[in-house]
Amino acid sequence: MATPIRIKRSAVPAKSPTNSDLLFAELGLNTFDGRVFLKQDQGKLGISTRVIEVGAGSVLGKTIFVTATGNDENSGLNEIDSKATIKGAAAISLPGDTIKVYPGIYIEDNPIILDRSVSLEGTELRNCIVTPKNPDRDLFYVNNSVHVTDMSFRLDDGRDMTDGAAVISFEPLVGVTSDRFFDAARLIRDNLDFIANETVGYITSTDYKNPAISIDFTNCADDIKDVYRAVCHDITRGGNSKCIDAGKKYFDINGNLDHIVGFGSTTIDAFDYSIGIARSCINNILWQGNYQSEFFQLRDLSIQADGATGSNSNYGSCANVNSAVTVCVGIVTSIIQNGIDGNPSTTGLTTNYPGNSGVGFTGTIGITSALYNERTGNLYLEAPGISVVKGDRFEIRELIFSCDSGTGIGTTTQIFPSGKFGNEFYVDRVNADQSFVVNVGTSTLPHTYVSGGFVVDRSVAITTASYDNVSGIITITAPNSNLKVDDFITVRNLDFRCPKANVGTPSNATYDPATGDLVLTINNHGLSDGDAVTIDTGSICFSCTLDGNFSTNCYPRVTDPAANQYLSISNVGINTFTVNVGVSSAGAQYAHTFVSAETNAVKTIGGGGYVGVTTTLFPDGTNGYDFKVLSSVGDTFSINVGTSTIPHTYDSGGIVRPPYSAGVGPITQGPYVRNCTNFIPKSIGMRINGFDAEPADQEDIGVTGSMSVDSFTQFNQGGIGVSITNGAYAQLVSIFTICDQIAIYTDNGGQCDLTNSNASFGTFGLFSEGVGDETSKSIYRYTGVASTESLIDDDVLVVSGIGQQRPYDGQALFFGELYYFVKGLKITNPGSGYTKAPRVTIDSPSGPQGATAEGSSNINTNGEVTSVDIIADGSQYRLSDNPQVVFEAPPGAGTTATADVELFPIYYSIESATKPSAGISTIILNQRLNNTIGAGTTIFFSRVSLQITSSHSFEWVGSGNTINPAKPALGGVVITENEVVEVNGGQVVYTSTDQAGNFRIGDGLVANQLTGTISGRSFDQSIINKVNPLIIALG
Repeated sequence: MATPIRIKRSAVPAKSPTNSDLLFAELGLNTFDGRVFLKQDQGKLGISTRVIEVGAGSVLGKTIFVTATGNDENSGLNEIDSKATIKGAAAISLPGDTIKVYPGIYIEDNPIILDRSVSLEGTELRNCIVTPKNPDRDLFYVNNSVHVTDMSFRLDDGRDMTDGAAVISFEPLVGVTSDRFFDAARLIRDNLDFIANETVGYITSTDYKNPAISIDFTNCADDIKDVYRAVCHDITRGGNSKCIDAGKKYFDINGNLDHIVGFGSTTIDAFDYSIGIARSCINNILWQGNYQSEFFQLRDLSIQADGATGSNSNYGSCANVNSAVTVCVGIVTSIIQNGIDGNPSTTGLTTNYPGNSGVGFTGTIGITSALYNERTGNLYLEAPGISVVKGDRFEIRELIFSCDSGTGIGTTTQIFPSGKFGNEFYVDRVNADQSFVVNVGTSTLPHTYVSGGFVVDRSVAITTASYDNVSGIITITAPNSNLKVDDFITVRNLDFRCPKANVGTPSNATYDPATGDLVLTINNHGLSDGDAVTIDTGSICFSCTLDGNFSTNCYPRVTDPAANQYLSISNVGINTFTVNVGVSSAGAQYAHTFVSAETNAVKTIGGGGYVGVTTTLFPDGTNGYDFKVLSSVGDTFSINVGTSTIPHTYDSGGIVRPPYSAGVGPITQGPYVRNCTNFIPKSIGMRINGFDAEPADQEDIGVTGSMSVDSFTQFNQGGIGVSITNGAYAQLVSIFTICDQIAIYTDNGGQCDLTNSNASFGTFGLFSEGVGDETSKSIYRYTGVASTESLIDDDVLVVSGIGQQRPYDGQALFFGELYYFVKGLKITNPGSGYTKAPRVTIDSPSGPQGATAEGSSNINTNGEVTSVDIIADGSQYRLSDNPQVVFEAPPGAGTTATADVELFPIYYSIESATKPSAGISTIILNQRLNNTIGAGTTIFFSRVSLQITSSHSFEWVGSGNTINPAKPALGGVVITENEVVEVNGGQVVYTSTDQAGNFRIGDGLVANQLTGTISGRSFDQSIINKVNPLIIALG
């Protein structure tokens, strides 16, 4: 026979050969991983001798396959080794990866988080069906640059989505502080340049030191801005981690104070001085330092007043917020002082990580072992004491690895994670010893774990629990959990007792180590197939052939899978039954011989059959580990875990993980949804909430969150097609909504561009509500001051105090007080007996220089008033005016009609504005002023809720949310006024065609296809404006 060729090899997972293991032109093989290696040397071209993997070139991202026949324990890296669920694939995906889904129905344990730049691609639109397992939760959370295409979303078991759950949504911002902290962060961000430059202006003035010191003005200002960005993060997300990181940046790699050597004390003084400026900005007090003239303070006097001072412009307001800012800046200065004193940077400080409703978490669990497979990207970790299951998402920090960089400088150490893929990773697998695996991305270089590392522990200990087995509700106390109603929380490891009945004492037992089956003999046990039993720990004793049946060992041991568990029985006879207690390991399957059993070693639950929760360690994962908070008072809250016929008594233990998610931050490449269909009733097809993109410590990019759509059909009866709120933006093309409660919804400053789309049936079409004012979570609002007087009918005004904010079209303005006009009259009683349209009189407004609204009524052939056309809107109405309507009485015995006034806020819009100079801008309005604006009047700016819509078609809007009765052949009736709804300042600018072919340009012009007539509010007023002078001229 020929001599076989055998190359150097290893069967150790993730092991790679070193330089000393291989000669040039020699191969190394890892038989476990299926990887081949060789030694490389490029001589003088910059790469020293190193070992590389054959075929491990750099690629943009991997493809993860999902098939209906897959398994989530598979790698997912090819069709044969595919994942079974999209969530399983998403757990190992990293930025740049593609998840490819083959035809099938995928019931997913939602929500599923798609990391930034991950693409989710179905291979066929109608045959790649995704069904949410949890209809009260969102299906997909998307991040920057995510792409979702060619999928259908269904829920075919008769259930609806509930609680406003969406199919596509941003990853939410939850577990954070209250609105007032976000207001403070917004005002700090809006005034960063002002705070920094005023501070450095002071430090370089003779008011600080005489003679004045000389420093790098720009670098110093940049440092102050960097620190206050960190402050914005920590006061809104909770904890102090960003401020500690900001302080540590003043140290070099060796732990020595750097960058400000010789100016340490000056830097501390600068930060101490800056706190006063920041506080003035937060409390809307004009700072009087005047140490620079380039940047100017921006205020927001729309913020709700502080409860303690009754003011939103008092230096003593918001004491808790200002205290948090002082503490955060103080962390940075104490770190700098440590450097001055020669101490390590974080001496005396404990890092507190975000979450827990802004309180933060200080707990960490140390990592004791780590093994990295650079080919697969898998990182194997041991962190004793952690509660972990597959699918958990953990924040991992500060593992130290060594590697040969291949650059000739030898082995170097580095900190992982680097931040390239963030710090949060999903658990892809949990091993029997509780070690777990996360995927952190591949590398061309092997890495060796050196030491360190920890997992941030966002759990709170449970102290008491009470379970009502009839209702299924557990009431739990967990100090410092800070939960709110409707929070989704993780609950683990509560230990319960439940009543047991003695089955008896085994007289014989046989155990099959290969199958795990234990056959017990107990005379007249009285059990049935499917009953559950528990075996007392160490109560059944065997000898085995391992030592020739010399010794006796008793089972189950406390570490055995069957210990303290209820196990279902089978093969029940009068005196015997079988229970599976687990197989022996492959190398230890010895024959066992029964020796003895303790009295009443076997027990059952409640004397027999059971229904529902039976575990003693709750939850067991059958219904998952995540639950919605039903009630919360102090540290005590309740959740519903399911009913049982068996009462349970809490013993001890358990943890709860309060919700925390950092949101998506600034969206620089909006998620893109293409060629999808949503069939889930009462769902929101796409929810774009700008609050989820609140920038924290990042630069504001002018819009909080955006998404794009091309071809997304929404047959989600009773749901919402697309919801855009809190300053977010969407670009929507070919959105088709059927039987929606609302087709497209904008609120709180949400805006969209909608093209070539359709709304069929349902209740409302295009619905725009409100502006991004103080009641919203939009960050785009502020106030200025009228610099000069502007007279009634002027369309130009000069505004000061707006910092660097240039006013723009898309904002809503009002001056001093918000006034209203009459948008319409709602007939409450049509009256009777009218022979001609009655005269209508509307009360006058109480606001300055107001104009009274006028209307013209219409009647039908029955002598009833059907509607009132508003000829003049009026102006300067106050809500407190509660204007009344009076109809002329009919002749004879008829009844007088009545109506209610519908008021609409008067917001002005901007045609153009100059770039601010010294915080002053000249604005040209689209409208003329209804009253004179005095110098010093506060001007309120916010972002208007706006839909810019072209070529939209409406079909039978208003006919209902259930498809069959909504069809015109089955009685569906159009409600034309439901096609476009504007509420509280929301705007819809549109062109449309309805089912009758009528063409509209907004509310102002309607071309009736059948009659060939043109009508509409703007058209009618235009005719009146032209005809009235002629009538007057003719006498």
